[in-house]
Amino acid sequence: MTGTLVVGRCEAGRVDETTRRLVTAAAASGRPVSLGIFINGSAEVGGTAIAGIDRIVGIQLPEVDAGHDVPAHALAMLVDRTAASAVLMSFTTEATALGAGLAQSRDLGFASDVVALNRDDDGAIVVTRPI
Repeated sequence: MTGTLVVGRCEAGRVDETTRRLVTAAAASGRPVSLGIFINGSAEVGGTAIAGIDRIVGIQLPEVDAGHDVPAHALAMLVDRTAASAVLMSFTTEATALGAGLAQSRDLGFASDVVALNRDDDGAIVVTRPI
């Protein structure tokens, strides 16, 4: 696994500004960047022409609220489809729960409220969090 998955958020059918910033941060690593989008029901998503994206992957979710298990499974599918070694998501309550759950189920690291990403000399991800 070598790439980065950015899990995008949409507002009114358009990718939001935070997603664009996450793509910029991911692209700075010099590794492939995939944009993963959860599509609710029959909604359409535009505004995905963002510099730095190598691949876009959408996962259609049911129109009805199916609880936490469906988005958690969809996130795991996005990670599998993109072979991501890092996942970037907006800092929201839902994203924090999904990210922590994914990390726990796969025995991976997890950091929330990250303000900067870097790689050390060995290629390991180093995060900066506010105090």
